[in-house]
Amino acid sequence: MRLNCRNENFESVSLIVDKLSKSLNKNTTIPNEISFVVNKEECFGLLGTNGSGKTTTFRLLTGDLNADSGNAYLGSDADLLTNKRQFYSRVGYCPQNDALLDGLTGRQTLVFFGRIRGVERKALEKFVSNICVLFELKAILDKRVTTYSGGNRRKLSLAVALIGRPLVLLLDEPTTGVDPDSRLSIWCLLRDLMVCQKVSIVLTSHNMTECEALCSRLAIVSKGVLKAIGFTAHLKSFYAKGFDLIVKVKSDSNEVIVDEVKRRMNDTFGDNCVKKYDNFGVIYYNLQSVDSRLSQIFQSLNQLKLELHFEDYFVSNASLERAFLHMIATQDTSPPDE
Repeated sequence: MRLNCRNENFESVSLIVDKLSKSLNKNTTIPNEISFVVNKEECFGLLGTNGSGKTTTFRLLTGDLNADSGNAYLGSDADLLTNKRQFYSRVGYCPQNDALLDGLTGRQTLVFFGRIRGVERKALEKFVSNICVLFELKAILDKRVTTYSGGNRRKLSLAVALIGRPLVLLLDEPTTGVDPDSRLSIWCLLRDLMVCQKVSIVLTSHNMTECEALCSRLAIVSKGVLKAIGFTAHLKSFYAKGFDLIVKVKSDSNEVIVDEVKRRMNDTFGDNCVKKYDNFGVIYYNLQSVDSRLSQIFQSLNQLKLELHFEDYFVSNASLERAFLHMIATQDTSPPDE
């Protein structure tokens, strides 16, 4: 059953995607009747493995591809079937690979794309003046793009996506290839944009920390099919069962000692404690038992630390990454009602 999008209350909703599909060949449809709603001033995460249909969905929403069926709405007067021009004017897109011309300066880049967008000269001048302050690009705005660092190139790409005051920003891996400081800076910018400019964001990323930092809700896509959707914390608590344990042995430990630590961990926590990997004396486990109490886990680890060659240990709730992997691997992934 299709969403009744014409009667939807767009005072609280920015984007509705309704059963959007694209046939890539006779046997492959990606995305396959994907549907989701993005609220105003929300960052919505679209997650999936490579080839799951995230970028193809963005290409459908930006007009790079035509959908075979389904529709998308940005307000009651703009959709992909009957009013494409109005729809595309309300979308800003930052692709995974920067679509920048290295021979231009930052200022020339913004003016160039602003003219393509049809922004009037005075409005464009004001936009460039404001955005270079907001994105901290003023000092390099008149330098050629080829001299920009990875972080500043991503900032400029984001600035281009904001030309024309779009209602929705589509961000494909927005912090790929940037250093940690630039990544944090971009995250702060995106939060400010949602609050100050009332922009909604649809984000794809392989960085689970980024998703937790920015997204209030997530949709998990596998092979073009929506497998789960919900609030980030809700999905994490429902699918990421158990705890992540990290054990660090002392630097002078040999293989015999490390093997003894592994054996004792298995004896203490049983088959539910699965070793994920170990590296340079740090051993990572996932304790999949949902009945274990945190106090019992700390007590057991503290006892092992006293008896063995532990330097330290760390315990946390299972990660969003584990929830994601569980959802991708599980066929029936309907979460409980929120």
